Amino acid sequence: MVPKEQEAIEQMAQAQVQFERDSFALALTNPGQGFAGFVDIADQYSGTNAGNLALYYAGVSYLHLGQFEAAIDYLSDFSPAGDVTPAMKAGVLGDAYSETNDFDRALSSYRKAVSGSSNPLITAYYLKKVGMLSERQGDKEAAREAYQTIKDDYSETPVANDIDKYLVRVQG
Repeated sequence: MVPKEQEAIEQMAQAQVQFERDSFALALTNPGQGFAGFVDIADQYSGTNAGNLALYYAGVSYLHLGQFEAAIDYLSDFSPAGDVTPAMKAGVLGDAYSETNDFDRALSSYRKAVSGSSNPLITAYYLKKVGMLSERQGDKEAAREAYQTIKDDYSETPVANDIDKYLVRVQG
């Protein structure tokens, strides 16, 4: 492993501990024991996988702290790989856009999360968000389609447990 990458991973360990404790402010800037927070790791180790991952953690942390513009900035800079992280990035961006009342971008992000994953739990989770936001925006047909897809294609996921009440509400 490249020394800079290894160093970044070691620096990030304490910030991840604080993140897992829901101590998001500490995880961002001062996780303790002399270790760097996600903000500094993203800056000092940009170009490494760990530095890139720190962008995601920082974005999620800022989202939890109610600093939605900062969340959007960090998440926008994050470059996901694999099957799960692109969908997670899009979904969390959707949450941040929703919090800033940018519902069109939120809906677009949720749809990207749905189409960007083959993981049934993630897909169903963000389909429900597509449905709920579509419903909020008065598009009952789009909401019904999202809810029906959960019922038809993702009935084994926890999201489907109460999907019938959502379907009744938009058919109603």
